[in-house]
Amino acid sequence: MGAALVLGLRDVLDEPSVVVEELAGRGWEGVTELYDRVFVYGAPLLVDHQAEYGLPVPPEYCGWVVARPTRPTTRRRRLLAVAAGGGGDGAPVFRLGSRLVELRPAWRGVVAAGPYAVRSAGLAPDAGGGRLRILDRVPSCATLFSRAEAVLCMAGYNSTLEALAAGHRPILVPRRSPRREQAIRAWRLAVLGLADVVDEGADAEEVNWLLDRDRQASPDQLSAAGISLDGAQRAAEHVVELAAERSRR
Repeated sequence: MGAALVLGLRDVLDEPSVVVEELAGRGWEGVTELYDRVFVYGAPLLVDHQAEYGLPVPPEYCGWVVARPTRPTTRRRRLLAVAAGGGGDGAPVFRLGSRLVELRPAWRGVVAAGPYAVRSAGLAPDAGGGRLRILDRVPSCATLFSRAEAVLCMAGYNSTLEALAAGHRPILVPRRSPRREQAIRAWRLAVLGLADVVDEGADAEEVNWLLDRDRQASPDQLSAAGISLDGAQRAAEHVVELAAERSRR
């Protein structure tokens, strides 16, 4: 019916060799003819989709799309925010956060457990020495992160960017399956000086010292590293331009 079609891709998809194989498969047949534009919600400094993946269409990099706090918040000292997305594979991150709070009697913790994570979290009622609160309905971690002194989370797109947008250098615990997307995102942000990375199953006593480091990341630091968080606005502008072109036709 004449509608324009746009394909949107994350900043990181997977190991380049895996993506190259997928692009050569039947699932990508006809993509160049089907879509009018391809948006990448990231920047080539993190992953260049043409150079690393061989993307057959030149993409438009919009920057990252991220939720922000809905109202002003005050940062609370010695509060650790722990998140692992909405899935049921966050138990190792929750246990690590609980143990870190136990090691620091002056600290409190808040676990943002997704809808499928609560039962699998494996946290006892007195987890974190009784100073750990579990939230099981958190549509966005933006407000929680803005209140915390430090953030421990997996390295999924939403959690990671919400932590950066809240002014944190998060401690990331990336999963490595079924895709290596999180591990790639985590380590490349670490190279840019915007995160610390620990392995899943790391001993809390080996991670504890990271809470003594400066955990803040200013907007200037993000900008200097090439991280822009205005992806929603820029994507909307591209869509308006595309609609105008289609209308003229």
